[in-house]
Amino acid sequence: MDANELGTALRSDLLATPGFWAYLRRHQRIGKWIIGSDYVLKNKEKPWDVMAFTLYPVLDGPHLDRLMRRLNEDIPKDIKEISIVNANDPVINLLRSDRYYSVAVMLSKNRHKLIGPDLVRKMIENSYENANNWVNRDHCLPSIKSIKNLLDETKKRNFNATLLLNISYASAVAATISGFLTSECNAELVTWVSDRDPISEAYRKAYGTLFSVGHLNSCEALNISASLTKLSLVHDDGAKPGQSAWFDPLIRMPDYLCGAISSMDFQGNRLAPVRIKYKNILDFATADNKNLLVCRMDISNSPILKYPRISSRVVILSSTPQN
Repeated sequence: MDANELGTALRSDLLATPGFWAYLRRHQRIGKWIIGSDYVLKNKEKPWDVMAFTLYPVLDGPHLDRLMRRLNEDIPKDIKEISIVNANDPVINLLRSDRYYSVAVMLSKNRHKLIGPDLVRKMIENSYENANNWVNRDHCLPSIKSIKNLLDETKKRNFNATLLLNISYASAVAATISGFLTSECNAELVTWVSDRDPISEAYRKAYGTLFSVGHLNSCEALNISASLTKLSLVHDDGAKPGQSAWFDPLIRMPDYLCGAISSMDFQGNRLAPVRIKYKNILDFATADNKNLLVCRMDISNSPILKYPRISSRVVILSSTPQN
């Protein structure tokens, strides 16, 4: 499954999700948006890799200030820094709030064994070829050059195919969401705030280029002009590893979702708890939550599919362990 296929699968799931459409209708007059994202990847203790994204509508500067204060007050720490989450904790109300919408993508850990360097290189090559065929190609030369630079990186001996695949997946999810914000809310500005890790730092911050390319593809699929929306990224290059960045509160909601969802063994649509804090998040925040979509992207060796993939929505019913 390449990034375009992931975006197509996610788009189909969002189109079939009433809660997502109800959320967009409630916020269709909002012109400015923030997408916060966090990831749990390559953690041997977790059954799944998970990427989570939370949408924040922003009216203006003072509204953003109030949002940041509330997030700081209600979720002052990352999930790894706390020992328990109770049903009446503020974070539970935030995760269920009608003001925000979250998307979590579960990725099977065997994907890197089935999608090797050749496919990842071909994925970037296809993006470069498509970019050269854009109608407004002359206005997108910087992006096209960035894709070419990324393609050149894939030809090096030390090319990290796993990392670039993760970057492509994260960018595809963010771009799929931003496409809907353009088509349904006439968004003027969508700002992606990613957690600080290799996804947002590697290959000269290539995630920004792939986000822009994905947004064009997403808008084309939705039959809307991508030029209606300005895209931006947020960095804090002055913050050292381990130090807090000013935007950290915006990634704590997806941080809690990643921690909980990645920690569970899904058996059908049932869950088996690992730690009580994760069980409580799943029971009280994610179960029957109309403002959350969880998508499972399983990868198999099916000979029928050109690229092995299965996409299915997950309905979180309970965290009660199976017998």
